[in-house]
Amino acid sequence: MALDFPDISKNLFDLGGYCSVVTGAGQGIGLSLATGLAHAGSDLVLVDRNAETLKNAAGEVGEIGRRVSTVHADVTAEDTPQRIVEDAMALGGRIDVLVNNAGIMGYSDMLDVTDEQWDRMYGINLRAPMRIMRAVLQEMSRAGRGSVINIGSSWSSRGSIFNQDGAGWTTARPRQRFRASAGPLPRTWPPMEFG
Repeated sequence: MALDFPDISKNLFDLGGYCSVVTGAGQGIGLSLATGLAHAGSDLVLVDRNAETLKNAAGEVGEIGRRVSTVHADVTAEDTPQRIVEDAMALGGRIDVLVNNAGIMGYSDMLDVTDEQWDRMYGINLRAPMRIMRAVLQEMSRAGRGSVINIGSSWSSRGSIFNQDGAGWTTARPRQRFRASAGPLPRTWPPMEFG
């Protein structure tokens, strides 16, 4: 009995005909992921808040030979999820891949972080990806296919409350949060007086 083996002379990661969405696509990891998806054959919807880097990223994807659409937006804006879906559906009539890559990191600790810093970190790193997923998953569910990839810093899996505006605190497991809160204060802080 002969076994079927895949034809490895073909590209096993062929995304021809796919439409992928990448947030934070103007530079860095997001741009690398977008160009990688384009090289694999996917058309792209690129999302970024920086118009100049977004335009350059679209040019790179276009040079690869893929169709590209851009959404110049802050991922926390109320209309961003719907704009992403509309652009993707206009580009390819489908959404096959969502890469939630946009994110920020702060350099405050729990004693110094302001409410504004906390709200901004939470909005970009947690609320926006959830809202974008909710909008995109409706189309993926209708089509019966799709993949969502959420990118996060290694800080998001740690219970550390130092040097990150606390975003890892919100996503860390309770045991990690307890360990972080029970640990010693960083040695760089001046002595504090309570009473």
